[in-house]
Amino acid sequence: MLPILLAPALLCSMPVAGPTAVPAAELTAGLRRAADEILRHQSPDGALGMSPASAAANAVVPYFANGAAIGLADAYRATRDVRYLNAARRWAGWYEAHMNADGTVYDYNGSPQAWVSTGKYDSTDSYASTYMELVAALHIARRDPAWLKARAPHLRRALAAIRLTLDPRGLTRAHPKWEWMYCMDNVEVARGLQALGAVAAAIPDAALVKEAADLRTGILRSIDRELWNERMGGYRVGVMPNGAVSEGLAKWYPDQMANLMAVAWLPSSRRNTELYARLKAAAAPPVTVTTLDDLDRAVWWLWASGPAGDAANQHTLEAALARIDADLLSRCTVGYPGHICRLLAAALRPKRASRTR
Repeated sequence: MLPILLAPALLCSMPVAGPTAVPAAELTAGLRRAADEILRHQSPDGALGMSPASAAANAVVPYFANGAAIGLADAYRATRDVRYLNAARRWAGWYEAHMNADGTVYDYNGSPQAWVSTGKYDSTDSYASTYMELVAALHIARRDPAWLKARAPHLRRALAAIRLTLDPRGLTRAHPKWEWMYCMDNVEVARGLQALGAVAAAIPDAALVKEAADLRTGILRSIDRELWNERMGGYRVGVMPNGAVSEGLAKWYPDQMANLMAVAWLPSSRRNTELYARLKAAAAPPVTVTTLDDLDRAVWWLWASGPAGDAANQHTLEAALARIDADLLSRCTVGYPGHICRLLAAALRPKRASRTR
């Protein structure tokens, strides 16, 4: 997914909190600020707009809305505030109601009760995979077998949307009319397929468990084969069927951000830990968050710091995100408060040997 406020996707390793961990009360306050900001973006029909629901004109981009709703599910786990759970479920219903026959979902413009499809999407693979993550997040937040079983047909359609752009090289293209196969999208697809396998096991649907596992294994192998550049010591941003590549580590977006996402969400490895160290030596993470650019960087450095074993950076960035003021949050696209919720909720979990999302 190519972010607008540079966004765009299981089970990343995290160290147990040390003596420099941020106080729980501060983490919870920051989490609630972010979750409450997401609620401001929800329309009565369940849509999560890029702008607050009070805006005269708005846009719904399902990728960002899925990320925001995952954040709300995690906020409910941390606070037990049912407003967050209900809002996340309402968005899931909106997404499902707007699925096309092939499992894709378009972006929409307009206002509640008057949404107009753009007939376009940024990344059908990431929209589908983050929907899978959302269903898993909601299942973890509150076990409801009947609700989960009712998601089964929608999950299968989301899987069809991923297969829609699966290239012979084993990677997904961003959408049916786009040739690029991006690192970020495929990392999110692998993450979504892991979430799908978990919820399929809970439904239970053994065939879907196997299908998700087999496809995820193939995606991970293709990321390693097609996107890892041994000479560069990092992941390519993307590749095309004709052999063209986009790669580098010099620029924040998309180079460094794509590589931090890979460190954060791919299976842990010594190679990825070494990549994180090189990135940190070349471009230090922010220590405070006062601008949207700071926020963009802080989110992805924090996602990667736990799996890389960088506890000091992890706690510094948790504190920075917990202290973001309401004015900055109000200027974000809806996906970023979702990231804040997810990251601060993870920080609140006791003895967190793993991060679920």
